[in-house]
Amino acid sequence: MALDTATGRLAELLTQLIRNACVNQGNDRDDDGEERRNAELLASLLPAGAVELVNPDGQPQRTSLVARLDGSDPDAPTLLLIGHTDVVPVNPAGWRHDPFGGELIDGEIWGRGAVDMLNQTAAMALTFADVAAGPDRLRGTLILAAVADEECGGTYGTAHLLRHRPELLRCDVALTEPGGAVTRTAQGPVVGIAAGEKGTAPTRIVVRGRAGPASTVPAADNALVTAAEVVRRLAVARPATHIGPVWRDWVAATVEDHELRARLLDPHHLWDDLDRLPDQHRTLAHAATHTTYTPTRLHGGGWGQLLPDRVTVGVDVRIVWGETSHDVESFLDQLLADLPVTVSIPHRTEASRSDPHHPIWAALGGAVRRAHPGGRVAPTLFTGATDGKHLRALGVPAFGFGVLSAQLDPATYWSRFHGNDERIDLESLRLSVAAWHQVVRDFLG
Repeated sequence: MALDTATGRLAELLTQLIRNACVNQGNDRDDDGEERRNAELLASLLPAGAVELVNPDGQPQRTSLVARLDGSDPDAPTLLLIGHTDVVPVNPAGWRHDPFGGELIDGEIWGRGAVDMLNQTAAMALTFADVAAGPDRLRGTLILAAVADEECGGTYGTAHLLRHRPELLRCDVALTEPGGAVTRTAQGPVVGIAAGEKGTAPTRIVVRGRAGPASTVPAADNALVTAAEVVRRLAVARPATHIGPVWRDWVAATVEDHELRARLLDPHHLWDDLDRLPDQHRTLAHAATHTTYTPTRLHGGGWGQLLPDRVTVGVDVRIVWGETSHDVESFLDQLLADLPVTVSIPHRTEASRSDPHHPIWAALGGAVRRAHPGGRVAPTLFTGATDGKHLRALGVPAFGFGVLSAQLDPATYWSRFHGNDERIDLESLRLSVAAWHQVVRDFLG
């Protein structure tokens, strides 16, 4: 397949980023992630005088890159493009091709990070490089940040920069992940822009029992049995339904059927209706309107002939807009009140959102219409987490944006996030690099 120059450059850069295998295991070690490889690769493409590489103390491999291109008008806005350079782990046995091969196969580039979000980070970097090399100076200021550790909360990346070098990321508005998936409607394609995201409250539930020989001690003292009851209750728990403004806007933009629209916006009956919703709506309707409590880890026990006296259950909690982490604590306290458990939330972030009426939306909508004639943009609530939460906490509007090909509908797009056989098509790369160039020039002049 013949590629235009811009798409070919982006494809080549993406394959190199994938092959660098900057895998974030979530360990507090300098060799975890090793994002320095990707930071230095990107730095090699940018004007040396515009780039700064930043490391947390004692973490020389957890490198983040920040580049700045000052505009000609001090009163014009400053735009931050922020992408991450780390990726989540893989199980190679579940892949049809090498997850770190960065191979071009049948018009798609395969590899961990192809969707989340090395394609976007690469497109942002090439956009910065092209603008810096161009003959015309922008009126506004452009900042590029390619950061470490986003996949595990940003402690060594964005959070570190904002705590120790906040001047590097000072801006009027920021664009990050996710975005670009195309929803087809009778009125034309709709591309979602993440105007907010759920909060996070990773929870640790310690279950207490009484140790003793497995052959004689009653099962009621077995901490593992109680832990199983904790997991069961979490699985059948029914948290409150919250119909927030972002969900209302998304439903209004993408659902034409009036009866279905009413069902998706009914806070009293939506939970009971979930099993009867169309497949393409069910998962998002649940996640976007409820705090979710998902058991992900179970640890305890030792020697096979002893009853464990302590078992830990790890729970991934995502907080919907309309609730706080304190509501999570109250919900779990009530749910598990009669069990011998201790619930702790070691760190937390609250749900956040930005105003979708920000002036940058005109530029975002223009880029979408250029890629998809007749297309529209609509705000969405991201049910995961991004570095945008750190910026919104400081009052900076942050949006998840992208432009991808029509073959990447939401179901396909999200199945590849952190999934096996992650890959992205070349048409999406072509549209992506064009969109980032257009947004930067339209918004910054």
